Amino acid sequence: MWIEGADVPDDGAVEVVRNPATEEPLAEVASASPAQVDAAVQAARAALPGWRRTPAGERGELLHGVAAWLRDHTAELGRLMTLEGGKPLVENTDEVGWTANAFAYYAELGRHERGRVIPSIEEGQLSLVLKEPVGVVAAIVPWNYPLLLLAWKLAPALAAGNAVVVKPSPYTPLSTLRLAEAFGGFPDGVVNLLTGGADVGEALVVHRGAKVERQLDQARGAGARVLAGGDRGGFERGWFLAPTVVVDVDDSMDLLRTETFGPVAPVQRVGSLDEAIARANALPYGLGANVYTHRLDSVLRCMEELEVGTVWINDPLTDNDAGPFGGMKMSGNARELGPEGLESFRETKHVHLDGRANRKPWWYPYGQES
Repeated sequence: MWIEGADVPDDGAVEVVRNPATEEPLAEVASASPAQVDAAVQAARAALPGWRRTPAGERGELLHGVAAWLRDHTAELGRLMTLEGGKPLVENTDEVGWTANAFAYYAELGRHERGRVIPSIEEGQLSLVLKEPVGVVAAIVPWNYPLLLLAWKLAPALAAGNAVVVKPSPYTPLSTLRLAEAFGGFPDGVVNLLTGGADVGEALVVHRGAKVERQLDQARGAGARVLAGGDRGGFERGWFLAPTVVVDVDDSMDLLRTETFGPVAPVQRVGSLDEAIARANALPYGLGANVYTHRLDSVLRCMEELEVGTVWINDPLTDNDAGPFGGMKMSGNARELGPEGLESFRETKHVHLDGRANRKPWWYPYGQES
């Protein structure tokens, strides 16, 4: 735990963090007790008034400091994420750089504006739209990108003047615990970290009898064929599943109807772009779509007709700090990154000001003068 700028002794049940490649224990991490959750929230509430009044430029400099710390610790953090999460080292070191970029981006965006001036309805008046922090934010982070997906929440929340309580995945808490050092220069209580508890994402890996294998078994039983993969790739230990390609799937199968979150690619044949778009839009989820084509007319149709939050064309899964990321339908409707990501952590207030303070003729009782 890291509450009000200090390490907090263990209080809750202890959970073991394991290396997914070997199943060997890496560390023991305590779960936050209810009292510690309350303490973290209270610390954030106490720090909020001062933090929201901190000039945006000062908040930005602190966020730039986090970005610099991340770049200085790239090798260490990359190795730690590989041990706890299992992704290749090159992907994790890249993630550290992307995480630093997100903090640097919101360091600047957070001091760019605080609202806008709108035209008044009468002469001598001033109308403002102010943006204010929402208050205390809970940032609950999944396992698959433990630092990057944290930054997409934490950086804009702090830039907007909120205080934050962070809860990493119990599968990948170690890199987040290490990151706590980067916030040492922040006022006490602005950033708090709690560990343990249930994950918010799907399973980190494919345990024996886990969800991905059940989906594959169901698909096979309904007539689908596995062209490649489908096994553990020869590994006796570790939470592995070989990259898997499945054909002869139909819309009734869980492989298409639910989010698999595993290395499985179900393939459907379609006879036209019309059918491809219709099949994609029939799904209950709409986070993103990948399109491969050299035809400009197909590009334009997919841009406009696919019901997803991001359409990647010929370059899959590339993010842009200035471009909003989020979904449609059952994938949710919120956005991270870009100005929209900052807006998610701000309230909107309209201020209408008349400097004359005179009674208006249309105030009740009508026509009376003071």
